[in-house]
Amino acid sequence: MRRGLVIALIVAGVVFVAAAVFMVVSINDRDDASADHRAAVQQLASQRVALQDARDQLVAARSAAAANLNAFTQVLGLERQLAETMNQGVGADQTAQSLGSSEAPDVAPSNAAIAQSNALADQYNATIDRIRALIQAIPKQAVG
Repeated sequence: MRRGLVIALIVAGVVFVAAAVFMVVSINDRDDASADHRAAVQQLASQRVALQDARDQLVAARSAAAANLNAFTQVLGLERQLAETMNQGVGADQTAQSLGSSEAPDVAPSNAAIAQSNALADQYNATIDRIRALIQAIPKQAVG
């Protein structure tokens, strides 16, 4: 009987050691899983911050692109206006030149044509100034 008791004690000791090893390994695995979970939560939070930054940069880039497109559209409209003013100015200059070069020039119509030509030149210069201001307001560097 003693031999059976020794074997039972040995088996119980082995089972106890195996249970203790299993418990230590389980606790370590749980601690590792907990650390992995904390790291994953922290990484997710940093990725969310990075995603929000990227979204903010995209909104800023889209806003800047819309502003630039608006400025370019205004510049194109002003260039069309500039071409029309230039054509009118050429016509006014030709009228003033023909009135001034006639054999019996009439001063009043000639002066009126010159005044119209000067007014168109002033309008032309003002349009150029507006175009220049729009172009200078466009950002020169890429956003982001």
